[in-house]
Amino acid sequence: MANFRKKPAASVGAPFSAQECHQLSAAFKAKYPTQVSSVFISKQLLLQCVEASPDVSGIFFLFGLEDPTRPSSRRIFLVPTRACMNEESAIIRTVSPQGYLCDDGSRVVLDAAMQLLANHVSNFSSEESEIYHARLPRGYFWGIEKLSGLLGVESCAGVEFHFGFDAVPTRICRRYINVLEAVDDQRRSLNIFLEYGQCDPPCDDPNDPKKCTITDAAQHFLKEPDTRLDQLRLFRDEWLLQQPNGQALYELYYFLSESLVAAINDRPDSDAIWHELYHADLSTCLQLIEEKRYEETKAWYVALMHSLAGRFLLQEATVGALS
Repeated sequence: MANFRKKPAASVGAPFSAQECHQLSAAFKAKYPTQVSSVFISKQLLLQCVEASPDVSGIFFLFGLEDPTRPSSRRIFLVPTRACMNEESAIIRTVSPQGYLCDDGSRVVLDAAMQLLANHVSNFSSEESEIYHARLPRGYFWGIEKLSGLLGVESCAGVEFHFGFDAVPTRICRRYINVLEAVDDQRRSLNIFLEYGQCDPPCDDPNDPKKCTITDAAQHFLKEPDTRLDQLRLFRDEWLLQQPNGQALYELYYFLSESLVAAINDRPDSDAIWHELYHADLSTCLQLIEEKRYEETKAWYVALMHSLAGRFLLQEATVGALS
């Protein structure tokens, strides 16, 4: 697992031993006997994912469930990323109206993907009730250079994505370690393994805190941003998360937020964009919250996130069921 490394996104990942992979996989199976422990993803799907995305820097393998009550309904959906001109290590997730490819070959648009992710979080939080839901594992990233090397192994027909667990680390992000294994067309191991990816959510680096769209906008213009941001956090935790689709809406924000910050800061007109985002959008949100017009705040939030995704994450986001 990456540990605050600043290597270019495209080169994230490193070889791993078969013994370590088997130990992590066995520990995961023992701790979570009802959870799916591995998922096959074909080489064709992985190539299709990266070939459809210009300037791809890697792939996020994000976790989902079709049914939050059935761990056997496990899905992994593939999110291609692009590089950031101003910071090689930044990972910008892309949004496509065609949707994201899943391990079974199906596609899910942005909102449906967020519901899959929310189902996973809801299910896994029942297994790990002591872990704050924001820190629950949601996915893993590997750079395109390392993925290409794995897929280029002779006779490789795909990868086995292994969920792993290590009880020793005290930090949650270091307990959940996932590994890719190259396999042939019979799903037999080729004894080539890839780990040292970037977990999602990432391990917190005290020198590089996780970026948040609203926080960045507020800190550009508010004299006391933390006080005003508390209103937004209370809205999120006390009201939004309690709504029928609240977890999916929560996932939408954090799925897009860090990529939006990187994409906006990568532009020469970033100051003007932050000015617009605060004065035209965030101020409206804060006013609605102060007036307790929460349904309107929710509608504003959904529209804003899709609008920002469409403007800055390569392609127009597809608006679906999350409204």
